[in-house]
Amino acid sequence: MIEHLLKRREGENWVPVSAHASTKKFYKGNYEGSDALLIYFEQGEEERKRFVFLTKLLEKKEIPVPRILFDGDEDEPYVITEFIDGSLLSKHPLERFFLNKTVQSVIKFPKINDEEIKPINPLTLDFEKLKYEMDFFLLHFCGSFLNDDRGEEVKWLLYELCEEIDNFSKVFSHRDYHSENIIVRGEEIFIVDYQDSLYAPRCYDLASLYVDGYCDYEKSFREDLIVVASENFNASTKEFKMTAIQRALKALGTFGYQITYRKRIKYLSSVHRTLAYLESLCEDEEKNLKNFIHYLSEKV
Repeated sequence: MIEHLLKRREGENWVPVSAHASTKKFYKGNYEGSDALLIYFEQGEEERKRFVFLTKLLEKKEIPVPRILFDGDEDEPYVITEFIDGSLLSKHPLERFFLNKTVQSVIKFPKINDEEIKPINPLTLDFEKLKYEMDFFLLHFCGSFLNDDRGEEVKWLLYELCEEIDNFSKVFSHRDYHSENIIVRGEEIFIVDYQDSLYAPRCYDLASLYVDGYCDYEKSFREDLIVVASENFNASTKEFKMTAIQRALKALGTFGYQITYRKRIKYLSSVHRTLAYLESLCEDEEKNLKNFIHYLSEKV
């Protein structure tokens, strides 16, 4: 279907663009004289409608996202957005100017109220979903990547972590906020890959930056994220760190899957970076969790 669609759009010369861990297909081309990105939603019409709704809502809230230039229809689930000719934040000099923009942009997500987001009936990152992520981590990181079954004891330790995190207040969140979903162009940043936005524990997006497996932030910046969470969400340091630990374990599950099943060895650096973050986060945690994280680091 996508090949038929591209043939119909004569003169626009759409060229495939790679994207990691995405269910969508991307094509760079030209639309009405401007560099553009065609996004094809393989999951169909509902995914496209959700993307369009969220894009317009985020624009309204002055959250920097690429503009939609053309919206498809039910028979052809695609949109065309502006193509942001810039660099990923992970590949850009980590100047405080851009890091501050990154933080100020993401803390606008919780300012979207329930009525505004109601039309797309957003999901919630609740206990069952958090637990699923830990099962995924145990299967794909501990099992497939490390070839080590940690058994029931570790499983219930991680479930207890999820249960405690589920009790934290939840806000509307990007859900996957890291330096490879942020594009820098000139003095601007643009946020992408927000179509899975949902209600999540209130520190989730900031914690995602803290344990960003693609980027080496200075320690002072990561510590500032804890302060931002406290000032904006009244979250304690312990709440922030527990959320960050779960997020980091979830990321390790994804990296393990990418390495073992999709043979993407480049994620090894992200594994080492994330484990280093986990070691620092677990310094003050209870003994069993701390020992488990230390064991993972030694195993890798």
